[in-house]
Amino acid sequence: ALINYTLVNDTTGIIKAYMNLGISYKNIGLSSSSNSILDSAFFYYNKADFFLDKVKHPLGLTKLYINIGNLKYTQQHYVEAVFYYKKALKIAEPNNYNHELALILDNLGWAYQELNENNIALNYALDGLKIGRKINSKYNVVNSLSNISRIYEKLKNYKEANKYLNDSLINENTIELQNKLQSKYESEKKDNEIILLNTQKEKNAALALAEQKKKNIIITTITFGLILVLVFSFFLYKRFRITHRQKNIIDQKNKD
Repeated sequence: ALINYTLVNDTTGIIKAYMNLGISYKNIGLSSSSNSILDSAFFYYNKADFFLDKVKHPLGLTKLYINIGNLKYTQQHYVEAVFYYKKALKIAEPNNYNHELALILDNLGWAYQELNENNIALNYALDGLKIGRKINSKYNVVNSLSNISRIYEKLKNYKEANKYLNDSLINENTIELQNKLQSKYESEKKDNEIILLNTQKEKNAALALAEQKKKNIIITTITFGLILVLVFSFFLYKRFRITHRQKNIIDQKNKD
């Protein structure tokens, strides 16, 4: 696909191909714990970076830098992770990419924890929680609450750590309940669709059967009519032969 996009100079396609390659190599690298494969993911992400910057695509760049930051975090290169998260932050803030912003701030909180910069981590995590609540993103909120609880635990503020942990668990249970209800709704919706589909099929089958019966009646009627015509014609022909024979006999006697 990349070769084809390159041949026709399809920049959007080239970016998509490099991003997909980066994601694929990242997933393979994570599953196999191979740093060399993860480095290949970084190589393809950098290729995508070049083209995204060339076409001036701020949202694409924001998401790319988040991906690279996550890749570096996975490799335990926390300083580099912070660098890319901040590059993403620099674009997301002025453009009000709030969903990305909530994720970036929370990720910075996790990365700074690993660097033992817990006060800085706390500020980013609290900001991430604020944005998550603003956009009503339950997943971002739960992630931020868990993050903040862990930071307070490292700061030995166990009261606050417990408070945010409880909030995290409450929100997590709410999400789980919402997911169950959504799953139940989708299941019932699917069942209803199947019932409607089966009802429609039965209706169509009944209509088809009625139409076939109608055709059969018409065919039978026409066939029966044709048989009557043939029988009637036969009797007429037979009557004509008999009458003709009688006439010949009478004519012959008259001559005699």
